[in-house]
Amino acid sequence: MVLITNELKNIKDGKLINSEVNGHSEEIRILTESKLKLADTISACQNVVSSINESDEETKVLVGAFVSSSEQELQDIEQIAAAATELSATSREVADNAVNAEQANATMSEAIHSGVTVLDKTQAIVNDINSSLGSAFDIISELRAYSEEINPIVEMISSVSEQTNLLALNAAIEAARAGEYGRGFAVVAEEVRALAERTQKSTVSIQEVVTRLQNKSIEADEIMSLNSSLIDESIKVTNELNISFVNISREVQQLSSINAMVAAAAEEQSIVTEDISKRINEVSRGVEENIKNIHIAANEMTARGILLDELDSQLSFFNV
Repeated sequence: MVLITNELKNIKDGKLINSEVNGHSEEIRILTESKLKLADTISACQNVVSSINESDEETKVLVGAFVSSSEQELQDIEQIAAAATELSATSREVADNAVNAEQANATMSEAIHSGVTVLDKTQAIVNDINSSLGSAFDIISELRAYSEEINPIVEMISSVSEQTNLLALNAAIEAARAGEYGRGFAVVAEEVRALAERTQKSTVSIQEVVTRLQNKSIEADEIMSLNSSLIDESIKVTNELNISFVNISREVQQLSSINAMVAAAAEEQSIVTEDISKRINEVSRGVEENIKNIHIAANEMTARGILLDELDSQLSFFNV
């Protein structure tokens, strides 16, 4: 009985070391074997606790590395998301600018069309003016020809008036010789001479007018020729300008087509980048949730480590 009491006291004090049981009763042997079995179990528990603590320490290191990597990944994802958002905004801005450029090209095309219309009207007017100048040139040429035809007539009238004046002078001389009988004839001869002188003066005036008319017609001819040259140059410039308008219109149409393609591509890119941004944000939220769950698991591991330390402290009471 004393031996049993001592064994129970050893168990109460945590002393589970092996003891000699040879020569004792069956009860003592069973108690001793139970004590040894308990010692083995406690030792195994201590080993398990130690293994779990070591595994938890390794897991904590891995969790810490995973958390650090996940946080870095989250930062990278956030930067990518920001870049995707900026790219989407840039694509949207490019699309808007392309649309604005298309509208500007449409306005420019309308202005060019209006300019071509005005240019065509101007060219038609210039052609009419050129035709009118040609008609005026012909009229002036005819007028100069008519004025040149007047010269022989004026010269003939001048010659007749000179001869008439000479005849009147001779008639006056003969009338003076006739005396009283030739007085009436002398009066007529004087009137004829005066008329001849006025005719000569008129022919001189007509000659002067014809000369001025010829000079002015020559000046008008020169001006008409100059204006005709200017109009020909204007027609040439107008034709070149019309060709330039056509080329510009063609380039504007090509630019309009390019802007339309750029706008469509930018719009498609904007849609794709917006979708990418949404997916990246979803991944970012998933990573944040994983980091949150990892922190929760790490906290639970820390709490479990505290419990294991407490269990190990309790098991260390036994001397196995």
